[in-house]
Amino acid sequence: MFDALKEIVTGKEVKEEQKTKKDIEGWLAFFVFGLYISILVILYYTLIIELLFFKLLFLIYLSCLIYTIVLMHKRKKNFKKFAILTLWFWAGIIVIETVYFISVLTKEQFLEWAKIMFYDGAGSLFITIILGVLWTNYLLKSKRVKDTFTKN
Repeated sequence: MFDALKEIVTGKEVKEEQKTKKDIEGWLAFFVFGLYISILVILYYTLIIELLFFKLLFLIYLSCLIYTIVLMHKRKKNFKKFAILTLWFWAGIIVIETVYFISVLTKEQFLEWAKIMFYDGAGSLFITIILGVLWTNYLLKSKRVKDTFTKN
């Protein structure tokens, strides 16, 4: 009899605990997956890039990504703000990179670069801004994000 009562009580406690604790699922899981992939991509670019200034920017961005993931695993409220900051920091890096390359190229190099950037770089900046707007909106308005990241 006590075992049955214990199972009923334990079952209710588990169900209540599951209701209050939100897992990282749905679009939030997709966002988190992107954070992990970004770490691998930025590590690669940090290793191959030759300009010290951009190496430093990439290392700062990499630090932001890692800190964002730490906040995510700890379910901290600051995750949302720091994730948004990290998204827009990357957009800033792309703008700085674009301005730098435009400023150092000759006219012929610029015309060639412009052809490539129209398909790759400008598209990359455009996609980064669109994704930044979408993910910022999601992180600010999502009930799942609000319920998942509750620790101070």
